[in-house]
Amino acid sequence: MLMAQALLYLHLGRDWSWTPAVRDPKYVKIVSMFEDRRSAPYSIHQIALMGAVEGKAVGDWFGPNTVAQALRKLSASDQWSNMQFTIQSVFMFRQSVGIIGGKPNHALYFIGCVGDEMIYLDPHTTQPFVPIGSKSNEQERKADCSYHCSHARALPVLQMDPSVALGFFCSTELDFEGLLENMREFLMKEQQPLLEVSDDRPAPVSHVTQEGFDDDFVVV
Repeated sequence: MLMAQALLYLHLGRDWSWTPAVRDPKYVKIVSMFEDRRSAPYSIHQIALMGAVEGKAVGDWFGPNTVAQALRKLSASDQWSNMQFTIQSVFMFRQSVGIIGGKPNHALYFIGCVGDEMIYLDPHTTQPFVPIGSKSNEQERKADCSYHCSHARALPVLQMDPSVALGFFCSTELDFEGLLENMREFLMKEQQPLLEVSDDRPAPVSHVTQEGFDDDFVVV
């Protein structure tokens, strides 16, 4: 139901409403994508098969995360809706310092991409603590090496968990303006943009005055 509503917003707009007499071709196509047949991209059959990939047998209860993962995989083949975003373009930005996340309960550090493969470092390596000191002896030099990964791995972009954090570093205001320009040029022109940039500061949720100060601070 949630996915169907998203597709209605995407293809017909938020002001569109249904009536029994509706025959809009876009509406008909959206409904057909959820029909109870295996060839329908968002059918219960396809969701069950994708759930099996996530470790859920057909007939098991699917929690919200399992359903979200199943729909994410199914949407990859929905070329009409194009619900996927091109996250690799972020690495083209000079201000990018990488991406973290990408796997449930196992965050990775993505440093670049080759085609549809996301290149990442995995920090989940248990090792003893040794002070780095001034690196004046072999033990301290080995300690320094423990802070660096000796090799990287790759993960297909469509296998990434959608919950990620993008990191950017801007040392000057000019850097920041350049980042915004890149976002508008490479990210916000996509059919389903990865993010948006507002020219105006959003209205605060609420204000309270801190005693002893004239300025307000926002409570979120």
